[in-house]
Formats: sequence, C-alpha cells, structure tokens
Amino acid sequence: MIDRICALYKKYRQPILYVFFGGGTTIVGVGSFLLFHSVLHIHELLANVYSWVLAVAFAYATSRKWVFCSRTKGQDFYKELIAFYAGRLVVLGVEESMLLIFVTCLAFPGTAVKLSVQVLVMIGNFVVSKFIVFRKKKDAQ
Repeated sequence: MIDRICALYKKYRQPILYVFFGGGTTIVGVGSFLLFHSVLHIHELLANVYSWVLAVAFAYATSRKWVFCSRTKGQDFYKELIAFYAGRLVVLGVEESMLLIFVTCLAFPGTAVKLSVQVLVMIGNFVVSKFIVFRKKKDAQ
C-alpha cells in the first residue's frame, strides 16, 4: 500500500505540490483580500490587486523552489520571474473581470465570489506555470 502511494506521489508530484502550495497561496490571497476589503473597507477591485501582489510573491517563491524545482540564474532567472508575473497578470485580468461583473455590477457577496473564482485562478495559473514559465527545455543535441 505504501509503495503504491509513493508511486502515485512520484507520478503526480507537481500537481500535488501545486495544489498544496496553491492552497497556501489562496489562503494568503483570500486572507489579505478579507483584511483589505472587509476590515479596512478598501474597494473590492483595489483590495484584490493588493491581495494579488502578496499572493503572487508567495506563489513564485514556493513554485520556483518546491513545485517546479527551478534552478535558473542570472538573466534566465529574470526572464522566468517576468514570465511568471506576466502570466499571473493575465489570470488576474480574468479574475478582476469576474469580480467586476459579479460583485460590482450584480452585487453578489465579494467573499463568496472571490472563493468561487479561486478554482479557475488555480487552474489557469498551473497551466501558465507548467507550460510557459517553468517548462523544461529539451537538450539541444
């Protein structure tokens, strides 16, 4: 049984770790959103941007080190960092649009919408990270 669990973990290590650290990123994002929006009464769109900055910093650090095990240095590190933030900006645009429609225009509860949208955000961010930012380059032979 343990061998089977280990084999499954080895096969699905990246998605498992991504979901784990993605959960941490979600906690950082939603927790800071609640602080900014519900406690400090900052407009939901601005509160979402502030929470996004904190969540992306956490996500980059954990994705780079534990999920995708990136070892880039120098110029490649900066390219990776820029690609990570650019990909997250695209997903943020989708998230902001959904908050604008459902919270600002339709007056749905901000927290409920934020939590619901996180599923799409997590999937979008994994796809961008795995296939664009941290993709393994094939050896040139």
